[in-house]
Amino acid sequence: MFVVNHGIIEVFSITWWLGILLCSFIIYLVIIYAKNKLEIQQKSLSIKIGFFLIFNACFIHIYQISIGEWNLQSSLPLNLCSISGILSGLALLFPGQRIFEFLLYWGIPGAFHSFMTPEMTLGNKGWYFYDYYLMHAGIFLSVIYMYHILKFRPRPNSWIWVFGWSQLLIVIVYVIDKMIGANYMYLVQKPVAHNPLIMGEWPWYILVFEFAGIIHVYVVYLIFKNQRSFKSSRNIFT
Repeated sequence: MFVVNHGIIEVFSITWWLGILLCSFIIYLVIIYAKNKLEIQQKSLSIKIGFFLIFNACFIHIYQISIGEWNLQSSLPLNLCSISGILSGLALLFPGQRIFEFLLYWGIPGAFHSFMTPEMTLGNKGWYFYDYYLMHAGIFLSVIYMYHILKFRPRPNSWIWVFGWSQLLIVIVYVIDKMIGANYMYLVQKPVAHNPLIMGEWPWYILVFEFAGIIHVYVVYLIFKNQRSFKSSRNIFT
């Protein structure tokens, strides 16, 4: 059986509060800074942030290799937040409607729960701790930047489209989990974090996740849809 050896940050602890408040403050500063810039400067900043987030997504693998801890069971970017972390960089480098919607519906619910009930799948020692917060803050930053600065908006019924494609992703990741003895996306063993959405044992908690997932993406759609018009699906840098 796959053994979970994750790092947990206690909810309402000093570290929990510092992580949320510091990340929120940095995101706020970046958005305020970008709002006061010309459009060409906003696009340039988007590229810089995108490169940084991609570098961070790659650096964690270099770090794991350097300390001899990279392995197939925990290091592949197959958790939803890891996938969203990569998308967060790509979305700012190559802004487009579909990548925005995937990042919005995958990233916001996942990063929100990751901040509320932190469970670090690689542990919380050394760079792992900082990578956890950089990745999840980067997801929020990318979505908010695309929303407020680049003016992207989700299309009607986009939440259904993304949720449908998510089912294919779940099947693919589950097959990989069984092949290599891993627990990506918690499809083999439930998380150890104290989250009210974790109910029952396998496979019942997955069904709860699915039900909660469709509610989450719809709520995210409602929050982000009723604003000014969204960009077209073309790359805005062309």
